[in-house]
Amino acid sequence: MSFVSIQPRRSFPVRVEPVVRSDAAKAARKARAAAKKPAPTTAKRRPGRPKGSKNTPKAAGTLAPEFGRIAGMLDALRPWIAGGVARTSLGLDGPCGNHNALQRARQHHLHLIATLRCDAARSFPSLGPYAGRGPHRQDGRKGDDDHIPAQSLQETPVDGPIQTSLYQAQLLHKECTPPLQVVSLVQPNRRTPARAHGSLLSSDLDLAYAPLVDYSGLRFQSAGTFRDAKQSWGLEACMTVTPAGVTKAAHLSLFMVHVSYRLRGALQPRDPDSSVLDLKADSRGCQYVEETITMLPEKPEPIL
Repeated sequence: MSFVSIQPRRSFPVRVEPVVRSDAAKAARKARAAAKKPAPTTAKRRPGRPKGSKNTPKAAGTLAPEFGRIAGMLDALRPWIAGGVARTSLGLDGPCGNHNALQRARQHHLHLIATLRCDAARSFPSLGPYAGRGPHRQDGRKGDDDHIPAQSLQETPVDGPIQTSLYQAQLLHKECTPPLQVVSLVQPNRRTPARAHGSLLSSDLDLAYAPLVDYSGLRFQSAGTFRDAKQSWGLEACMTVTPAGVTKAAHLSLFMVHVSYRLRGALQPRDPDSSVLDLKADSRGCQYVEETITMLPEKPEPIL
């Protein structure tokens, strides 16, 4: 878990916890996957709603263990950052763009920012007239990336052959009670028939499309910090297997990422292109010089 600062566009890791799945957790995961598979039906069910069935609110459903760990990390961080850091949004990876993550974020008074699946059950609010009987219809036409109203278009920047169309709308989700702020990105290639598309979601209905796209891109700064810890500070070469040893090694590697950022900032005036490898080579050279001077039989002159 990291804090991402908007102005310097930097990620600051603050907490790492190893996850060891027990046999019971593995069995429960397999059971959930098997429950999603459609069961073979021998007899055709009668049309309509089964007799005696009741509505079940999605907010009262059982949450996955992953979101329980996220909530535990948020609770552990709260006393350390109270009054010092302003938290507004919780950015999670693509698989967490669902009602479980949204519920956990709102419980901690945070807005969720995540990627919306391409097959998510989203729809525009119904604008049709009342039928005169029954409840008012809420869901309108389906809100997929292939049929987006032209009035939702916000911006169309062009970068070479790639044209990016940004659409923004407040959509309803089948499993989420409040509406969602959804930004769809459609990128056709003007030279080839290739076409890419994706959607971002936020529970903050007042968030504009430009900050939402920017915040979603800043989420990858955490991945860059994790990459630096693996490549430069020994996280990938960690050979410990105990939970305490893994936790200490991960925290030490991520701490050294912070130290290297600070030392590189001091080197920027005289070497703007300095990298982490240059910093490590410079520190190693200084260490070798100090050890060599210490091994000399006579004390050298101050000029040395």
